[in-house]
Order: sequence, then structure tokens, then C-alpha cells
Amino acid sequence: MAKDAPGSFEHLWAVFPLARALQRLSAYPLLVLTNQTTMPDGRGNLTQHLRRLNAHVMPLHKLDVPDTIKRSEKPSWGVAYWKLQVWNLTRFDKLVWLDTDAVLVRGIDWLFGRSWMWAQRDDWFCKLNLPLVCSGLMLIFPSEKDFAGLQLHARSKLWEHGDQEAIADYFIEVRKRPIGFLADGEVAFGQCLGTAATPYLDGQEKPVPGQ
Repeated sequence: MAKDAPGSFEHLWAVFPLARALQRLSAYPLLVLTNQTTMPDGRGNLTQHLRRLNAHVMPLHKLDVPDTIKRSEKPSWGVAYWKLQVWNLTRFDKLVWLDTDAVLVRGIDWLFGRSWMWAQRDDWFCKLNLPLVCSGLMLIFPSEKDFAGLQLHARSKLWEHGDQEAIADYFIEVRKRPIGFLADGEVAFGQCLGTAATPYLDGQEKPVPGQ
């Protein structure tokens, strides 16, 4: 999702390296939800240029952010709430949501083989194995019922940690089917690289670093 203020292309610029990485590492196209229609230089049609990177532009719709989403310390959480609209893309059976600041170093198509939702752990301080959902990467199953349910649940109480807290709680309390957590070695914040235990062992069954 790339939502930029008029005259700004901060988030749109981040889409291009992500699209190129997915073009190399994935068999699936990238869907870009954005409020932009032209290239940052104003000279080209955004849809046509991103299509060269196997990326397809889709309109980003504004969602009314409830007052229950606390965003006094992080105003960006207001726009982040708009990602709920991905559950309304019911023409697709499954989608992998990626924030535009994601960096891919290997393929993630294997996620589509899973039968329920999985997400990155919200572990900014690299404590490892935290049971908290980060909505920066999620395997999603679009559903109009969940799209409506998520918005209703978001209005039910105060959320101190933005959209991701409301999303996680909805699937626990309403759907009774919690989101699974991906391993720290599969996805993590950049500052946490190298902190997760490696699954690779040498001939003496000692961890092999750097794998």
C-alpha cells in the first residue's frame, strides 16, 4: 500500500524495489494499492510502468479510522488501518500482505501452501518468539464477512497498538481461530537479523552462523 500526500512519492518509491524483488523471486504478481496514478516524474502512466515489473495497480480507498485506534504517538497508524480493505479483495483466494518497507532476500511463495493465516511477529526489540502479530507481513484469506467484522471489532474498544492489535484480537475473540506466527528466522525486523537461532547444523551438530 502506497498512500502519499499530494506532491509526495515517499511510499510509492518504495514499491519499485519490492516489485523488482518479487519479479525475481515469486511466480505471482504484486498488487499495489495506491492513490497515485502517475510516475513520480509526472511523465508516465504508473499502471503501465509497474506492469513491466509484474505489478498491478489497484485503487486505494479511504477507510474511516475509528477513534478507538490510538494514533497520538504514531499518526501513521491511521493510514495503516486502511490495509483492512485487503480483506475486501474477494476475487483472490489468498493474498500475502507486505508493507512497502519490506526487503525480500528469498522467495515467500511457500506461504500460499498454508491453509490459514500466518503473520510476522511484532518483535521490534528482537526478544524472539513473541506471541504478538505484526501486520507488516500476513497471509490473508479475503472475505467480505471478515472485512465488515474487522471494522466493527475495531470500534469495540481502545487499541494501543494500532491495526495489528485489532486484527489479531478479531481472529482470536470473534473468529475463534488465531493467526499463526511465522518463525523469527523466516521474517523479522531488519535490526533483528542474525538474532534468531539458525536451523542449520554442522557435522558436530553445532549451529552454523550466517545461514
